[in-house]
Formats: sequence, C-alpha cells, structure tokens
Amino acid sequence: MLLLLKRVIPISLLIVLMVGCSATRPEGQLAIPLAKITPPESVTTVRLVDYAVDSPFTKVVHVVRLPDGQFLALSAKDPNGGCTVPWNAQAHLFWNPCHGAQYNIRGEVLTGPAIRGLDRFPVHASVADRKVYVDVANPPAPGAAR
Repeated sequence: MLLLLKRVIPISLLIVLMVGCSATRPEGQLAIPLAKITPPESVTTVRLVDYAVDSPFTKVVHVVRLPDGQFLALSAKDPNGGCTVPWNAQAHLFWNPCHGAQYNIRGEVLTGPAIRGLDRFPVHASVADRKVYVDVANPPAPGAAR
C-alpha cells in the first residue's frame, strides 16, 4: 500500500499527514478520562507510560480529587530523596517507604524527615471532553515547605 501511496502522494507529505493524525493532545500533556478518576477524597495513581507520555520530571503522577471536586496532580517522586511515594488508601495518606515521611492527601508533610511536600503539576479538568489534563512537560511547582 505504501508503494501505491508513494506514487500519488510524496513521501514527505505522507509523513506529515501520519504525524499530524497521531497528535491528539499537546506534547507533555497527560489526558486522563474522568471515568478513571475515583470519587472525591481519593487518589488515582497514573503511570505515564500507560498513556504514551514521557516526562523528565516524573514517571508516575497521583491525581487527587478533593472533596470540593477540584483536582491536584502530585508527583509520586519524593522531592527529598527520589523514592516513589505510594498512596495508602487505608491510612488515607502518602507514605514514603524509604524514610518514613507521611504526606496528607494534598501532598503536605505530616511527619518524618521530609523538608517539603510533594511537587505539584498544573492540572485542569475539561467538562466538554470529560478529561483531566496534567502538564508534565514542565517542571512541577515545589511542594510546600515544612
């Protein structure tokens, strides 16, 4: 089929068409369907590789749905040492297995040796296309100091 197309459409134009068709979101934007985001006061952990998104800043993002319906996007990378910080749903907090620091649902330090909270990525929800967008292309904002 490529041979047939090559005769009708120049190959450079074909490449532009193929790349243009695959770009459904801006580079570095993680687009998560609202249906995948759990109810308020809960956390959905998202691996960027599952959405074909790459970022030099994190490989895992915690999308938090707050009680008022707003969203936060927290880096799962501990800003104090680089460990992956998982969400503990039973204890309702983030717990760092490397040094024992604990963070609340907003990523703020509760206990432990951490000097600041989890980093935050810009996030916005779109009702029109029913998605939550997280910008992982740019450095996250540092978490709040302890």
